[in-house]
Amino acid sequence: MYCIMTGTKSIESIESIESMESMESMESMESMESMESKKSKKCKEGIDSMKGREGKDGMNSSKGKTGVSFFYIFFFVAFAQLLASCKAVTTDSPEIAVQKKTVLFYMAANNNLSGNILSNINSIRNSKLPSDDNLVIYSHLSGKNPVLIRVSPNGGETAVDTLYKFPSATVSANSTTLKNVLSIVQTLCPAEKYGLVLSSHGTGWLPSGFYSNPTGYPSSSVAAMSLNAPDPYAHMVKSFGSETDADGTSLVEMEITDMAKAIPYKLEFILFDVCLMSNIEVLYELKDVTDYFIASPAEVLASGFPYTDIVGYMYEDVVNAKGIAEAYYNHYNRQSGAYRSATIGAFKTDGLNDVAAAAKTIFEKKRDNILSLNRSSIQRYYRLNKHWFYDFENYMEVLSGGGEDFTALKQALDKVTIYKNATENFINIKIERTCGISSYITEENTVLTAAYKKLAWNKDVQMIAD
Repeated sequence: MYCIMTGTKSIESIESIESMESMESMESMESMESMESKKSKKCKEGIDSMKGREGKDGMNSSKGKTGVSFFYIFFFVAFAQLLASCKAVTTDSPEIAVQKKTVLFYMAANNNLSGNILSNINSIRNSKLPSDDNLVIYSHLSGKNPVLIRVSPNGGETAVDTLYKFPSATVSANSTTLKNVLSIVQTLCPAEKYGLVLSSHGTGWLPSGFYSNPTGYPSSSVAAMSLNAPDPYAHMVKSFGSETDADGTSLVEMEITDMAKAIPYKLEFILFDVCLMSNIEVLYELKDVTDYFIASPAEVLASGFPYTDIVGYMYEDVVNAKGIAEAYYNHYNRQSGAYRSATIGAFKTDGLNDVAAAAKTIFEKKRDNILSLNRSSIQRYYRLNKHWFYDFENYMEVLSGGGEDFTALKQALDKVTIYKNATENFINIKIERTCGISSYITEENTVLTAAYKKLAWNKDVQMIAD
């Protein structure tokens, strides 16, 4: 059961979100009917009070008749005005102003990223906050009940309006939860446009649980591969939405096909502060629910996007996708060592059908050559032999052998590309070229083949023929 909580507080740190469970229960909120009852009672009390004043100042006064007559004239005028005020009380819900834009930051951090994402929330608080639009954060930190808050400037401070509190059993890495939160946001913070920022772990288009445990899948040809080797850089990266279920017994991840179905209205943009989400499979699956798409084809460092630098770009009349992506690249390109690691792409979804049509032509002619490709010659975005993410443009070039078919695909891809960039290395991966989008290259794997055939991308391009 979902509960509603309202109220505005000025806070010094968003860390106080963690103590919101101690606030008064949202079930105690009065219904509109009880609010009306209070207003009616107030009107009655005002009338009774005036009667009391009449007895004291009128009938028992030592003033003359003129004074009494004047009081009665005053009383009846005031009484008439009060009655008019009482008649104006209705049970209609107050109208909520429709803003130009609402951006929801969906922070699914009931996992080992909780500390990093709490830091991100504080960065959002310190960013250029919109004064007229809505900035809403769904925060689910480790061991805490998820809460929906609205953040806005309040003089030199930050005002936090608590809109909704969710039960402790809520699983945020769940498409039903995402859909419910988006619907609540549309009701409580209506706008002409909506943006969505998703922050958590991520594994691209892969089926739930496969990335972390590919050898645990039956009939998987990767069982003999060293895919579960220790990762010395695990503390640095976000590898969307993995957490344990309500019982804490099993891993839960949101599959991209379920995410696409869960989004109940068209978004202006989706930004993934998540690993490995800028792949052609994800982008194509979401093309009908968003106009713009910003994500990384490789992993994302645990510190995430530089929110202080990018929030303002989200609230421009048309989202400044290039500004967001470029700020992300610049932020990490200034770092040193392994922390100087970033890959990023920003795209518009209008035109992806042309990309698919060009890719389909290549697959129709060259599908039989895929398994024999020299994959080591194709730019990769993966580490630890998790070999399911290659540069899409480079893959198409090698498979097609260049020529007119590849030229047609590249032209279509260029039309949807707003920005793409990468540092020279991503941790220990050499980045020699990037189109900002990754792709799976089919292999003899029955689990991935079955999952891939369900994707909208494969249905339209037939990389794996039906």
